[in-house]
Amino acid sequence: MGDRDAAEVRQSAEALYAEGQEIWDPRDRWNSHKRSGIEAFVATWCLDVINAARLVLNAGSGGELYNWLPRRTVNSDLFFEQVRGLPSAVVGDVCLLPFANATFDLSVCVGSVLNYASLLEALSELSRSLKVGGHLILHFESSNSFEQWFSANWNRSIARITTVNSGRTDRIWIYSPRFVEDALRSLGLEIRKRDSFHIASALATRLGLSQDRAARLGRLDGRLKYLAAAADDQIILAEKVS
Repeated sequence: MGDRDAAEVRQSAEALYAEGQEIWDPRDRWNSHKRSGIEAFVATWCLDVINAARLVLNAGSGGELYNWLPRRTVNSDLFFEQVRGLPSAVVGDVCLLPFANATFDLSVCVGSVLNYASLLEALSELSRSLKVGGHLILHFESSNSFEQWFSANWNRSIARITTVNSGRTDRIWIYSPRFVEDALRSLGLEIRKRDSFHIASALATRLGLSQDRAARLGRLDGRLKYLAAAADDQIILAEKVS
């Protein structure tokens, strides 16, 4: 991907979040389903590693605390206005984290964080700052999604797309799950659990429905797990083994 694409993604992130804008608008059905999917995954698979962690990093935290994160969490975001009201707040780029090697027992990178970042750099930093035996909860939007069917971006390792975020134009990176998984393994991170969401809703957007209308189909995700590879959102729990 070129410098122009990277600049457009950075500018999009700044326009949407640099002034401390809300990252999870409850009126946005699409993002509300995304958040519900993240929280369901955490509740099902991650509570043990959260409770066992002595120090947690919330990378790309935005301005809101997740109620499932413990008090011993460092909240880091690229934009000062997002973290100014949070406890244990640090301004930092996920691609150049201001933390020493092997600092955290658990790192969390969910929401749209990875889709505004250079994936390989971000994963390298998340792995570097994670202890061996520690865990990473990672969420990203997929290029294997039904939403990309029959487009030039489908199944690409990395693609820059123009999409909609809470009714606003947004430019982000999307990644193929295989590319992400290969990158994790190359950094000594082994996948322990995975899940996906926005399956039928992704197909509905490809067929022309608005995100708001398509999001209503999110309730079908549980019945469509056999189509998980074509979901718009993927979430992973990985363990650092080396």
